[in-house]
Amino acid sequence: TSDGYIWLATLDGLVRHDGVRFVVFNKNNSKGIVTNRFTQLVIDAHGDLWIGTEDGNGIMRYHNGEFETYSAGNSTKEPIWRLTLNAEGDAIVYTESGIFRWNGEKFVPSAPIAGETKESLALWGKSGAFWYTRGQTVFRYKDGHTEEYHLPFRNRSANIQNLFEDKKGRLWIGTNNDGLFQLFNGQIKAFTTRDGLPDNHVSPSAEDTEGNLWAGTDKGAVIISPDGGIKVIDTTNGLSDNVISRIFLDREGNIWIGTYYRGLNRLSRQSVSFYSLKDGLQAEIVHPIYEDRQGNIWIGGKSLTRFSAGRFFPVPGRESFASDVTAIEQDSSGRLWFGNWETVYYLENGKFHDFGNRYGIRASFTAIHQDRSGAIWFATSNGLYRLKNGELSHLTDSDGLPSNDLKVIYEAPDGTLWIGAFGGLAKIENCQGELTACRIKTFTAADGLSSNLVRSLYLENDGTVWIGSYDGGLTRLKDGKFTRYTSNDGLFNDGVFQILEDEQGNFWMSSNRGIYRVAKQQLIDFAEGKINRIESIAYGKADGLIETECNGGQQPAGIKASDGKLWFPTQRGVAVIDPSKILTNPIPPPVVIESVRVDNQEIKQNMDSDSLPSISIAPDKNNLEITYTGLSFIKPEFVKFRYRLEGQDADWVEAGTRRAAYYSYLPAGEYIFHVTAANSDGVWNTQGTSLKIKILPPFYRTNWFWILCTAVVFGTAFAFYRARVLRLERARKQQEEFSRKLLASQEQERQRIAAELHDSIGQSLLIIKNRAFLALSELESKETVKEQLEELSNSAAGAIEECREISYNLRPYQIDRFGLTRTLEAIFRRISEISDIKIEIKADSIDGIFSGEAETSIYRIVQESVNNIIKHSQARNAILSIKRSSDRVEIIIKDDGRGFAVNFSKDGKNSERSGFGLIGMAERARMIGAIYSIDSHPDIGTVIRLRIPLQNKL
Repeated sequence: TSDGYIWLATLDGLVRHDGVRFVVFNKNNSKGIVTNRFTQLVIDAHGDLWIGTEDGNGIMRYHNGEFETYSAGNSTKEPIWRLTLNAEGDAIVYTESGIFRWNGEKFVPSAPIAGETKESLALWGKSGAFWYTRGQTVFRYKDGHTEEYHLPFRNRSANIQNLFEDKKGRLWIGTNNDGLFQLFNGQIKAFTTRDGLPDNHVSPSAEDTEGNLWAGTDKGAVIISPDGGIKVIDTTNGLSDNVISRIFLDREGNIWIGTYYRGLNRLSRQSVSFYSLKDGLQAEIVHPIYEDRQGNIWIGGKSLTRFSAGRFFPVPGRESFASDVTAIEQDSSGRLWFGNWETVYYLENGKFHDFGNRYGIRASFTAIHQDRSGAIWFATSNGLYRLKNGELSHLTDSDGLPSNDLKVIYEAPDGTLWIGAFGGLAKIENCQGELTACRIKTFTAADGLSSNLVRSLYLENDGTVWIGSYDGGLTRLKDGKFTRYTSNDGLFNDGVFQILEDEQGNFWMSSNRGIYRVAKQQLIDFAEGKINRIESIAYGKADGLIETECNGGQQPAGIKASDGKLWFPTQRGVAVIDPSKILTNPIPPPVVIESVRVDNQEIKQNMDSDSLPSISIAPDKNNLEITYTGLSFIKPEFVKFRYRLEGQDADWVEAGTRRAAYYSYLPAGEYIFHVTAANSDGVWNTQGTSLKIKILPPFYRTNWFWILCTAVVFGTAFAFYRARVLRLERARKQQEEFSRKLLASQEQERQRIAAELHDSIGQSLLIIKNRAFLALSELESKETVKEQLEELSNSAAGAIEECREISYNLRPYQIDRFGLTRTLEAIFRRISEISDIKIEIKADSIDGIFSGEAETSIYRIVQESVNNIIKHSQARNAILSIKRSSDRVEIIIKDDGRGFAVNFSKDGKNSERSGFGLIGMAERARMIGAIYSIDSHPDIGTVIRLRIPLQNKL
């Protein structure tokens, strides 16, 4: 279809395929589908998919993501014979009742275009001609003129079953048992089993990009080339079944072959030639591959194979080797050296010689190299050996090598040797003389290597060293600077077993997951900071690799042969790639957003005014999941994606091959989700596709809510203002009344003090005066004087006590002498001293934290409370609690006696406990910024609480 999907009709559902996933639509999961038996598919000029059904269930249309079923003919259950298109691209249906055309709303009867009938096969060809059949005759109608062609059937019972017109205007006519006919320029040509067809039951279906016709038979697929050559593809070539139902060419050039009994096949052009035991290799598992100066390619494994003149040959005398071939090299004299797991041999004049045992070397040989001075170097599992002028020398990790487990030797143009090891990288210089005089420098991951498990090396003339690892990716060393490349940076795999450069400037690398290439310029640009990601092109089984697991660590682990072809060893043979013949797929994949789910519930996409799909998400929803796909059918498993949520993601998210994006939470707002894809050759769809997303805000973040809140706030503020004005007015009046009563109370207090001074102290002083006068007048009578003096002493003592009492009621001197805490405890103890009430005191120290005025007010409040308990409570128990915290002092006075109802009578007299004295206590609390509260009940008792904030402390 126009969006890039491939659709398939089956007898158990309609199937949509994106290259990776098959999605089945049937009557159980899709609204509008009434049957699961489908037989035909066509796409009209408007992009709608029309589906023919079996069993008289009508014809279906897939339009804007929805299925609709229509009837055509005189009966809703009338079977659909054929489904095709007219010249305008409208759907045409052939039924028992006749021919019907879709008019945009329904199927209406259609007159024949030429002389076709309801039994005819009809086709509008690419040339503009209208082809149709009657019996065994074919008619061509164009520009009002009809031509008639009688096919030379040999089998009179044969029927025409298929018509196909190719790009040149040739009509191909398939029959049920009389082969294939080609009609071109009035000439008819027949193809039957005598001409190379495997069967005479033929259905021509497709034309590939090279002009080959593809036709299906009951014995395989037939390819007829433009020059008439015939080739058959059947199960011997890997086809799943020989009974072919349909052949289809997609826009990327893939050939799809549907079979009746064994599913679907996809044929793609392969880039890799693969050779295995059946091709003549002597060993299935291949390790080193080497090309000698004569152009022979030597392939090591459990047996040694030579490739020459396009053929593989066993190597005579190879039986003398004790184990696998692990390293190969040719020296300047023409000798070929072969290492294995135990020793090293050389082949000279057709005979193998055991060099290792002769020199007493017992190790696994992984690489052999002859330097420009003629010395031969051996990398082994026991360090590095050098054979020079018939003398053998040895270097190990004790001499400075990163380890003794060596994997690769590479010589730079200046003669410097680079040694890769499972332990790091070594650079060896100045080795013209004694081996012990060599200067060795090592590099490890601590210096910048991507991994210490070095498996491959590649050196350039400018001194750049490329280091491949077993598991850490690729490293570039240039001018002392290391640059790492891993799968996180776009490398296909973190295994780099061999590095080969082709003529186009690409690096080809092998790994456990296949072979991949990267443009060297991209690697350089990445190192220089010009780009932040590289593109890898992977090659696997779809490209012809029978085995994707490549081998390395035994050199050479791949070669660039003299003809430019690249050879790589694998676990099941040899992979050969010709970079000059690699075809790049230039078609970027269409990108489709398939579904949007929120909290695991799918959301329907709607089209907005900008013709963009859009969704809205409720404010209480999270966990957004967007699934998408890229519709490329050439190695679809390697299609890569990147996406960005505009308004949330600062940059593109590299999703790799993952086909879903997840967002666990998004704030309210509007976003645009962009997603794009690249095909397996790294060609990106620059347009991609987009989705508008609107996260609805909660009600408390909407405009109407804020308008309402504003109105409520202003209304409430005005109401509070009016209430405060009224409250302040009432408070003012209450304050005036309170002040009046307080002044009256103060005047009463003054009157009381004056009365006490007059009635008590004054009377006492008058008595003292009179007693003194009498004593003076009776000096002669000692008894009288003594009696008067005693009375005088008692009166003076009483006057003193009365003065103390008056003073006590004004400013308690005990506070200054003993502190506020002990003073409050003392006044509370008076309860038990003058009554039977039991007391309990729990007091934290509060001395010195309040001003003198505040201390007096606290004292008076407690004093009044104590007086109330003594005079009125009739309690059995009383408790004083003083608690001090970081920000306040709380004083609680509690009794279990008779409570009272507050009665502010003017005289303060009441048969119950009077509350009039509370006015002064409340005013004292207000003056010191305290909170004063009373809980009282006539039958339960009274609790007085005084909470004093500590901002009043000194």
